[in-house]
Amino acid sequence: MLIPGTDFNKNRDKLFFFTAFEYYYQVLDTGLLRATVPTPGMLGGDFSAAELAKLGPITAAGSAAALNAAALARFPGGIIPEMTPGQPGSGYDPNMIALMKLYPAPNAEPTLTSPYNYLQAMTFNQNNREWKTRVDYNISDNTKLFVRYSYQREVQQFPVGLWWRQNMQVPYPTPVLGKNRSDSVSASLTHVFSPTMTNEFVFAYTFIGFPNVFEDPKKVDRSAVGYNYQGLFKNGVTQIPAFGSLWGGGDAALIFNPAGFEAGVPTSGLYANKYMPSFSDTFAKVLGTHTVKAGFFWEWIRNAQPANNMANGQMNFHTWNANTLGEAYADEALGLIADYTEFSFNRINDIAYTRMKASCRTIGKPPSG
Repeated sequence: MLIPGTDFNKNRDKLFFFTAFEYYYQVLDTGLLRATVPTPGMLGGDFSAAELAKLGPITAAGSAAALNAAALARFPGGIIPEMTPGQPGSGYDPNMIALMKLYPAPNAEPTLTSPYNYLQAMTFNQNNREWKTRVDYNISDNTKLFVRYSYQREVQQFPVGLWWRQNMQVPYPTPVLGKNRSDSVSASLTHVFSPTMTNEFVFAYTFIGFPNVFEDPKKVDRSAVGYNYQGLFKNGVTQIPAFGSLWGGGDAALIFNPAGFEAGVPTSGLYANKYMPSFSDTFAKVLGTHTVKAGFFWEWIRNAQPANNMANGQMNFHTWNANTLGEAYADEALGLIADYTEFSFNRINDIAYTRMKASCRTIGKPPSG
C-alpha cells in the first residue's frame, strides 16, 4: 500500500493488505407438505356431509370425515351456527374461526392414494455472503503486526416451523427469518528483542448471533387476527397459540411455533448470541542450549438466549376426545380441545464461563557434534 505524496512504504515492504468477498447463492428443496385443511364452507360453520366430502373419501386420519350422531342431534344437517354470546358450545366460536382462517386454502383434489387437499413444495433461497480482510504492518524490522477481520451474513428461512416440522404441518402465517451473523477480529503483535528473545501477543474476538424474527409479526398477533383470548397465565405474550394435531396425529393440520420471540422483540426475536473474546501472550528466550517458553491464555465464553417453551399456548384437537363432534375441524370451530399446554413464561438463559491457563517450560537442545 502506497500513500501518494509521502515516502511511506515506497519500498513496498511496510504495509500489505488482502481482501476477499464471496456470495453464495443456493436454492433449498425442503420437501413436500401434505395436509388436509378445512374448506371455505367450514369456516362459515358448514360441516354438512356434502362439505365434509370435500376433505376426500378417505382423510389423512384414515377414515371418511363425518359428524357423530350426538353432533348431528345438536346441529341438524351439520350446519353449526355462530355461538350465542355467553353460551359456549352453542355454536362456532368466532375466535376459533379466526385461527382456522390462518390455514392455507385447499389446492388439491384428494384421492385414495393421496388423501390430502393441500400440497405444497417448499423451495426457497438461503443465500450467504462472506467478506474477509487482513492487514500486515511491519512497524519496524523487529516489530510486526497483523489484524484480520471476517464478516458473514445469511438469511435462513423457516416458512413452516422453526428448526423442525411435523406431519400434517402447514406454513406458519408468517415465515420466521433467521438473520444469522458472525463477526470475528483477531490481531497479533510480535516483537524481537534480540536474536535470542521474542514475544508474541494475540487477541481475538468473535460474535455469533442467531436472531429469529417473524417476517410480519401482525400476522401472528392475537388481536390483529381476531383471536381475543388470553392465555391461562395472562403473561402478555401476543403470539397466537399453536393449534391442530401435534405429533402427526392426522386429525387436523398443524400450525405450530413455540414462543420465546417476545424476548427480543422487535429486532432479535428468539435469539441466541455467542460472545467469545480471548487473548494470549507467549515469551521465548534462548539460554545456551535451552529455550525457555512462558505464556498465558485467557478466554471468556458467553451464551445468551431465551427458552422457547409454549408460553403462547398449544391446543390439540383429536377425535378421541370424549367431547368430540366426530370431526377435528368441527371441534376446532367450537373450541373443543383434547388437551392444552401453556408455560407461564420463557426464562432468559444467560450463561458464561472463563478459561485461564499459564505455563512455563524449558526445551533442551542436544549437544552438537
